[in-house]
Amino acid sequence: MIRPQLKQIAETAYQTMYGQRPELCNIQESFYGWVVFAASPKGKVVVKFSREIGRLAKEITGLNRLSKCLACPVP
Repeated sequence: MIRPQLKQIAETAYQTMYGQRPELCNIQESFYGWVVFAASPKGKVVVKFSREIGRLAKEITGLNRLSKCLACPVP
């Protein structure tokens, strides 16, 4: 039941960023939540949804810490 709503949110975000609906939109369930992959020739987007409040903030903090230690780009 929640999957269609999450997919719709991701498609709307993609359309806002690129001005068109994605040609590919695939949703995958994971341990921490859901990940939606959206793509078209204009670009690719990954939208993450978490079951745990504050989980995404923890991931951002971890990526920021990691980017300070690595020479390669970290998203």
